[in-house]
Amino acid sequence: MVKAQKEDAYIVGEGWMDSTIYTQYYASGIDSFFDFDFADKDGVIAKTVNGISKAASYGKNLVNIQDLLKKSGDTAIDAPFYTNHDMARGAGYYSGDNSAAQTKIAEAMNLLMDPDYYPSLASETEIYAERPSGKQAEYLAGVVHGVEREREKLAGFIEKNAIGWSLDRISKVAVAVMEVAMYECEHADDAPTAAAISEAVELTRKYEDEDVVSFVNGILGKFAREGMAQ
Repeated sequence: MVKAQKEDAYIVGEGWMDSTIYTQYYASGIDSFFDFDFADKDGVIAKTVNGISKAASYGKNLVNIQDLLKKSGDTAIDAPFYTNHDMARGAGYYSGDNSAAQTKIAEAMNLLMDPDYYPSLASETEIYAERPSGKQAEYLAGVVHGVEREREKLAGFIEKNAIGWSLDRISKVAVAVMEVAMYECEHADDAPTAAAISEAVELTRKYEDEDVVSFVNGILGKFAREGMAQ
């Protein structure tokens, strides 16, 4: 009826129901549905960030919703959804000292759900141009949660070995790159230490001056030699 009046109208449905049910309504010709499986304090995202569900569950749910959409027809489009109306509601899903970081992680996970988000990142590097597969999304979520879980130890290593550097001189980008690389070196069996450090150094070079690149390389080299236990 709506499209009979305006052919190019884009219709998004809102139904608080399981995706296996609402995806059946794509047969009506509706363009999109809010993906409430991932929403609210009991949704996939919040449960993953709160540690109730494993990162693998987030990856599997991403694959599952795309499979359901394919069965619903070529024109079915997912509408990633995390919380409605205000950020205060979403921030209330978490508590404690890490609640702000958890809120940011949750919003990032919501962005990861949108296939159209990735082509916009192609200017950064070609690897971002496509949406991660289920296995890649699982790995990414695992690293994000692992870094958050061990941030105190990772930051402590950086601070202890930042000889001649004031911590407020180190950008958040450089710190994040080092934390991810150290976590991968320590826990990711399929990420060789040399490769993790090399990628971290090259990523830093995209955003920082050479003195910061040298600093990052030095910190990660020491970590590779001595590990977290030093």
